[in-house]
Amino acid sequence: MTPTPAKASVFPSFKAMREHLSERGFPQRHINTLGGMNGPGLAKAQELEQRATGRDCMLILCGDRGPGKTQIATYWASKIKNTRYFRAHDLMRAIRGEFSDDKHDAAAAKETMANAKACAFLVLDEYSELAGSEYDKRTLTNLLDHRYGEQRSTVIITNTPIEQAPAEVGRSAWSRFEETGGIVHCNWASYRAGKGAKS
Repeated sequence: MTPTPAKASVFPSFKAMREHLSERGFPQRHINTLGGMNGPGLAKAQELEQRATGRDCMLILCGDRGPGKTQIATYWASKIKNTRYFRAHDLMRAIRGEFSDDKHDAAAAKETMANAKACAFLVLDEYSELAGSEYDKRTLTNLLDHRYGEQRSTVIITNTPIEQAPAEVGRSAWSRFEETGGIVHCNWASYRAGKGAKS
């Protein structure tokens, strides 16, 4: 499939885009390497760019460690102003602050959840690292359902094998992903492999 043309930047400069992504939680490593993307990761990011950066798209990026799943999501986020990035475990830990006796912690937890629900483009990384408690499942299903209902785009990143990904997100959430986006199998070679090897 031929990659679609890249969208014009919504930011006045590359510096402004980098600062914005950093403020929204995206990893500095992936922000810094946006300009050097190449290979199948860049091709897949460009191929799905219009779909992923539009409204009402829920995608799961799955595959082994290293093919650039987070880099792809960061690339998409660089085309949108209202974005958020969370490692799934960090999001759940922050949300649990709602039960804190500390009013500041409780208010911060509610604000975190509100931001996760309301942003135009949400990335939940390291989804496979969640403990899988009933609280986590119910809370994330509720979050995904809110986003689905408001037609807000969501990307889940997981190292889980493709055949296990639907069960990992749960039946209710998977039906929404299946309708609006589905799974992208990032099954090409790792970009990290051989980086430390001497030539």
